[in-house]
Amino acid sequence: MNERTKKGLDCIEAALLLGVMGDALLRATPWGVNVLLWVGVLVLAFIALIARWRTSLFKEEGRWLVLPVLFFAAAFAWRDSMTLKSLDFLSLLLALALVGWRAKANKIRLAGVMEYAQAIAVATANALFAFFPLALSDVQWKDVPQTGWSRHVWAVLRGLFIALPLLFVFGLLFMAADAVFEGLVNNVFH
Repeated sequence: MNERTKKGLDCIEAALLLGVMGDALLRATPWGVNVLLWVGVLVLAFIALIARWRTSLFKEEGRWLVLPVLFFAAAFAWRDSMTLKSLDFLSLLLALALVGWRAKANKIRLAGVMEYAQAIAVATANALFAFFPLALSDVQWKDVPQTGWSRHVWAVLRGLFIALPLLFVFGLLFMAADAVFEGLVNNVFH
């Protein structure tokens, strides 16, 4: 397996972890400490990837970028004002965009306002669309060894394919028979 495939699989693993954590933490409103917890996991995943790849992102001015990200994430728990939460959200997005901008070896101190806007645009485009080239071209799926957990994936998928329709049918039957169970299911999916 080549280095590019390893890095791609590491990114997919971190993205799956962040997606599950985001679904668990960010679904609850109003946002407060849950944003700080999710951003903390994001920062830890980022640091773990940097340490694993042995890159020098946190040299020079890159180290201080973690502080504003954590500060603006913690500011969500400060007050329950919609204006403050909106400003916290925009500031957090800008700080995360600067982390991505710095990851491309750009100098933040020398950047102008247009370069900050470009950093936000690039970070937004990467957040929305970068998974497709990562999964389709960066990771060479034929090079991934079929040992360990990966050889059991098809068995797990077959089991899910068989079990999910049965779970769905019996869940509907239990919902029709029990109002308390119906309320639980409605609360989970709404």
